[in-house]
Amino acid sequence: MTCVADHFSYQVNAEALDGLEATTTTTTTKTTTTTKTTTSTAPARTPTFYMAGDSTMAIASSGSAIQGWGAVVNNYLSLPVVDKAVGGTSSRSFTTGGYFQAMYSLVQSGDIVVIEFGHNGGGGVAGNPGKGVCGLDDLRTTCVDTDGSIVYTFVKYLYDAVNTFKSKGCAVIVSSQTPNNPYDGGFDAPRFVGYAQTVANLTGAYYIDHWSYLIKQYTALGETATNALYVTGDHTHNNAAGADISAQAFIRGVLCASSNPLKSYVKTTNVVP
Repeated sequence: MTCVADHFSYQVNAEALDGLEATTTTTTTKTTTTTKTTTSTAPARTPTFYMAGDSTMAIASSGSAIQGWGAVVNNYLSLPVVDKAVGGTSSRSFTTGGYFQAMYSLVQSGDIVVIEFGHNGGGGVAGNPGKGVCGLDDLRTTCVDTDGSIVYTFVKYLYDAVNTFKSKGCAVIVSSQTPNNPYDGGFDAPRFVGYAQTVANLTGAYYIDHWSYLIKQYTALGETATNALYVTGDHTHNNAAGADISAQAFIRGVLCASSNPLKSYVKTTNVVP
């Protein structure tokens, strides 16, 4: 098993354990008789795994060569999976477009949520109107878009999302973005990988370095085999085979994190890297 060292330590999210109380037994003793009364709670509800992200996670439209890893991760999990990723979105536009808000109304206490963004948030507010975020990694920085709207940082958008899901009793995983083809664009991590770590650190969310697990696999595969996992002429989006590798790499991150809430629902452990 190849694991990436965690940068932070997290406590188990107690809110995510709501509704999982064990069966209780009470014993009442009188002078002449003893009565044993057992009260059983209903079986714990299996959580649902909700996914928030962009096209690298999203289910592809019919006939598209592009496939997101969220479309196939259910092959490795034994709980219901709801992929709410939307192509072309960033941490900012997923927020302002109401996609997070729609998810808030769906989740229940005990559900598990993964959030993974980065590909569409660069370029600044002037170079990427509607999607670009302010360039720092704090919670206070703001900037102004060309339409006069106030814009925040990647860290602020996801900090708010994570804490809202946690307030609803969900366990939240922050995942770093998938890599662009490193044999095309290089092996250096983009800034949003570090930003994702910062969000996890600030919120106490679980963290998976999806980017690093995939880089390990792509390095082991080499250039030709890695190129075959991307859509022809596209260094960002995986094809169906690449989506499966990305899903496996995410599952590897789950397996390597002893306290990750998804770990007990992994049904296939033979995954890369």
